[in-house]
Order: sequence, then structure tokens, then C-alpha cells
Amino acid sequence: MAQNPDAKPGQADLATLAKKANNPISDAWLLITQNDLTFLEGDAVDDTEVLNSFKFQPVISAPMFGGDWNFVVRPVLQFNSVPLDDDVGQLFGVSPNDIVANPSLSEIAAAPFGRTTGLGDTVLLTLLGPNTDDGWIYAGGISQIFPTASEDVLGQGKWQIGPAALLARLGSDYGKFNLDSFNIGALAQQWWSYAGDDDRDGTNQADIQYFLNWKANPTALIGMTPNISINWDAGGSFDDKVALPVGLGYIDMFRIGKVPIRWGVEGQYYLTGPDEIRREANLKVFIAPIIPNLLK
Repeated sequence: MAQNPDAKPGQADLATLAKKANNPISDAWLLITQNDLTFLEGDAVDDTEVLNSFKFQPVISAPMFGGDWNFVVRPVLQFNSVPLDDDVGQLFGVSPNDIVANPSLSEIAAAPFGRTTGLGDTVLLTLLGPNTDDGWIYAGGISQIFPTASEDVLGQGKWQIGPAALLARLGSDYGKFNLDSFNIGALAQQWWSYAGDDDRDGTNQADIQYFLNWKANPTALIGMTPNISINWDAGGSFDDKVALPVGLGYIDMFRIGKVPIRWGVEGQYYLTGPDEIRREANLKVFIAPIIPNLLK
């Protein structure tokens, strides 16, 4: 095969790995570390508050059906810092009348903001889909949430489960303004609670990560990969149920020694959200070393 004489050593390998890293169900193993810094405002917030979520989410795949399909496991371990006192957990499951009648609970409700840091709930996503690096890709599976939070205010206190689905089109070209120079798709997860703390409300919620990225060159992407959060049980209008962000970011690759690393940064702004406490903006940064698939 003819090669570009101007190509740098290892450039072709990085381009191949970049295509695999763009695919949520590829046969590449990624050790993703991500940090989200979210700014909160709303009627219940006196000033802007900050929520920080540090996540470790390794993506591990195993070949199925002779390597034509991949079974992907992605746990998400979270270390959160929220702008609430840990005493706020005492209010969960307590009626408003009981809070008013109890001076200590009333004091907590009157000044709930502070800072609590620790482990959050753990998410486990499993997907099964065809092994391909571009074109149409699809997958289905199961997603679960486990109540592993170290403090009540850091999690939902419920065991949750539901379906997950991926549909995307990954382009095979780059640097042009045609369909094949874009990666477009969405990964949707839905959860319902089935057990857990009786003092906590049941859950019926979804997360949809959609992506729209232009392939500027073989390894770099410009676009957005935000997460839409939906609370189906929330009262009120669409804005009360759905936190819908848009964003702009940059993703690329480099090497440290022989280890290829995917990295990215993205700023996001929320178009909708509940009036009481609303996510206004988010800054996402991630880094993801790519390691050999030990199951191939």
C-alpha cells in the first residue's frame, strides 16, 4: 500500500486507534478518567454553587461470535463533591410538617449549603454490538446503578436497572464538509429503581449522551458530546424534567512513550432545567490511555 511520505512515525497507528476510540463498542480498551465541573444556579440557590464529579470509567471489550461482535463492559466509579452539608441527608424521607416541627431539622433545611465530598453511586453499563470502526454501528444492553455513595447527599440510595441502546454513524473521511467527515450518534440509558433505602424516592430517569463531531484530521475531533439528563417523575413542564446541554470541544491523541492517549476538553451550556436548582454550565476534561485488549 502506498503511504504518505510526509506522515510522521506512528501517525497511521494513532489514526487507527482514534477511529476505535471514537466507537463506544470497539475492541479497544480505554482507561477513561473524566472530570466534570458543573455550575449550579436557581431559585433555591443564593449564589452560584459548584458541583464536581471525578469519574474513572474503564471500557473493556471481549470478542464474541468469532470476533464479529464485541461485548463491552463500562463501569463508572465516581468521586463527587457537592455543595450540600452531609446533614441534609437527615431530611430525606421526612415530611415538610415533621421538618417544621423539629428545630434541628428546620435548622438544616434553612441552611443546606456547604460541602460534602466522597464516593458517589456506581454505574455499570454492558453493551453487545457488531465490531466495526466506521459506518453505521448499533448495540443494545443493560445498565445498572448501585447505591455505593459514602454519604446520602452523594447518591440516590437506590438499586436501579434498565435498558441501554447505542445508534451512531461514524465517518470514514476527515477534513471535508461531507457526511463521512462527521461522527453522529447517541447512547441512551434508562433506569428504574427496584430496591434500596425506603426513605428515598423511587427513580425513573434516563441519560442520553449524544455526539456530533467533525473529524478535522485523522485523530482530532471538533464538536460536542454532552449528556442529557431526564427525570420522568419530576412535575411541571419539559424544562423541569429535562436538563439539555449543548457544547463545543476538542478531542485529539498523543503518546507517552509507547502508550497512546486520547484526551479532550469541552465547555457546555444548559438550555433547559428546573427553576429550583438548575445546571447552568459544565466544563468537561478527560484523558484516556489505550491499552492492549488482553482478550483478543
